[in-house]
Amino acid sequence: MITPMKLNACIPKPLVLVGFFACLLISDATAAELRYQFKAGSNYVYLIRIEASEPDFTEIITGTATYAVKLAHADAMTFTMRHSLNTQRKSKTGSFMPGIIGGPPSFRAGGFRLGEFGTPGGPFARANEVQIDAKGQVLQETGRSQLPQALGDLSRVATELLPESDKSTWEVTSDCVIILEEKEFTSPGSRLYRIKDVRLPAKEKITFTLGKIVGDLVPIARKYELKTAQNVLGQPRVSLTGEGTNIFNAKRGVMSELAFKGTLTENTENTTIRVPLTLAFKLLEGAELAAHQKAVIAGPPKPELAALPDAELKTFITDLGGNDKSRRTVALSRLGISKPDSARKAEVTAKLLAAIKSEDPLARQLAAKALGIWGTADAIKPLIAALDDTQFGPRMTAIEALGALKDSRGVEALAKMVVQRKDQFLAGNALKASGQAAEDAALKLLKENNAEVRREACQILKAVGSKKSLTALESASSDTDSLVALLAKQALEEVRQR
Repeated sequence: MITPMKLNACIPKPLVLVGFFACLLISDATAAELRYQFKAGSNYVYLIRIEASEPDFTEIITGTATYAVKLAHADAMTFTMRHSLNTQRKSKTGSFMPGIIGGPPSFRAGGFRLGEFGTPGGPFARANEVQIDAKGQVLQETGRSQLPQALGDLSRVATELLPESDKSTWEVTSDCVIILEEKEFTSPGSRLYRIKDVRLPAKEKITFTLGKIVGDLVPIARKYELKTAQNVLGQPRVSLTGEGTNIFNAKRGVMSELAFKGTLTENTENTTIRVPLTLAFKLLEGAELAAHQKAVIAGPPKPELAALPDAELKTFITDLGGNDKSRRTVALSRLGISKPDSARKAEVTAKLLAAIKSEDPLARQLAAKALGIWGTADAIKPLIAALDDTQFGPRMTAIEALGALKDSRGVEALAKMVVQRKDQFLAGNALKASGQAAEDAALKLLKENNAEVRREACQILKAVGSKKSLTALESASSDTDSLVALLAKQALEEVRQR
């Protein structure tokens, strides 16, 4: 029986989608002429949507992947990839759908973890450099490779190996791993559990076929098939099959669009379970790209927080200091999504500051999140200390809380993380959330020797910069690093329009 999936509620970061997304090719008129034609200094932004239709809910991934091309010539192209992906569950019945708290964001279907995005701010989210030749062969890359898992590495999505000869049909085969997530409850009758990974080796095959060319667009049909080595009653324990079509812009030499429909099937001795999957990639250009960029700068609309009834708030405050772990978890969760009561802020902050020192990582994570809403000035130092937590979940919510509180001490600590390249993606986003309180810190980052730090500074100033930043951004637009110069120009344009 398939274990019910849990959704990871974290932010987002590269996806292990090597085989499943292997169809993202760059094409020209014939297979022999298929060549990558990335332009140096350009950013290619792809809108992503992936869905898994479970019986009671739909697992959804949405966001973008941006490929920033650093160098490009006839023999080699060097680019970095950074993603902004979010996972969610949408109930089909109207019931509450809990999600996973902590850990790297992942794509789950049918109780299996098919792909991971990598920990935000970690080595897979750091926009590692990849160098390829004109056919997509990897010549050099920085950072580590992720464990292959049915769905592969997002930094390779748009750079799948192209055929060398003039073929209308070609195949790609590879080994991968599907991970079944099984629950291990902490005690009989308990609602708390851990996830145990069961790894199922599998083989995948993708068959590509060139379609009829229409103008500059080259359609490539793809057929995908994955089967585990383990069988049940003569059938693969797990299989993933489907078909789709990729559309390539031959004139520009970039993948333009991708659509895929498939089915994940698990066979057990007693039943067969099928989960339909859909996937769509689209290159954003022109007005669509401009609209997306403005939406990123504006950020998602903040949900309206509802105030807790006084009696309920009193109960939660009591539960925070009690010995019942389950009740404490519920109290922390509710406080993290509730409008603060100004008269009880100091009292709630004191209770949350005790919880943020708990031995339980979940309690620390939820307490840090709630402090981003209820925290007084007394919360800043403990939240800064939480930036060194060994667990990702508490660190993530502490970073977000400091960004929400907009205290100069927190801004300074977040800027230090960017310099140290520690959870820098999250820290950069938190600085953006801090608004103009982060402008001076971002201007200091713009003077750092590390080009990655200067790039992040440009992105932050694009979101929070005022006229005070214009001179520094004008200077950075001539930076020796081409991406810094490009990002500085984009920030300049945005700041001037304010």
